[in-house]
Amino acid sequence: MGNHVVITSRSKRSVQKTIEDLKSEPSDLNIDRSSCKIDDMVLDIDDLNSYSDETTEFDVIFCLPGFCIAKYFKDLEITEFQSQINSNFLASNSTTAGFSFPGYSCYSASKSALDSFHESVHMELSRKKIDFKLFKCGTMKTNVLRNENKCKQRFTKDFEYNNTVSNIDEVAKYYINHFRDRKRLSFDWFTYFVTIRSNCEKRIDYLFFPLSLFVLFTAKCLLEIKLRKARID
Repeated sequence: MGNHVVITSRSKRSVQKTIEDLKSEPSDLNIDRSSCKIDDMVLDIDDLNSYSDETTEFDVIFCLPGFCIAKYFKDLEITEFQSQINSNFLASNSTTAGFSFPGYSCYSASKSALDSFHESVHMELSRKKIDFKLFKCGTMKTNVLRNENKCKQRFTKDFEYNNTVSNIDEVAKYYINHFRDRKRLSFDWFTYFVTIRSNCEKRIDYLFFPLSLFVLFTAKCLLEIKLRKARID
């Protein structure tokens, strides 16, 4: 039996390009495209009028909206702050929810709020047999990253690129294969350590918990050293 997949985006052009890429490019996600029906919908998280009143049933929903305006807090306009909070609150999570640095004040705040939101809503929805997951990942090579780099400060970019920039296809494959394993799923080791510092879910997490404290302490020390050496206007 084939799957029925509905792909959404804020713009019709983006969602159509995604569907074209899916049909033309090779994939290792083990998807039987010949029996897979793909539809599209244009949905804007900031525009309630873009949502239909029709009731639709889905087995799995991946909610991934979000963007970042990577400016220092003093340089952010109030509209830029509000738009990030509105878009990022219901989305995939980020390493910056538990480890932030200059340039990500608003973005990391929205992701930290999502952590608390997930903790409460997961318990509420589980009573209705809805399994609410939270996916966490570090920097990914996407159009969003290219756009935010246009206004990103030099210190923010240099510190961020000290870490691995993940390939989006590898991240997607990992999540599809493992999203049933945990309530909070981390793609990379550093994000995993950031996550278990405040939320241990399995026995192995408690085993690695002391190491997570050391890793985060070391990362904070390196950040402070770089901050002292850098010039931030």
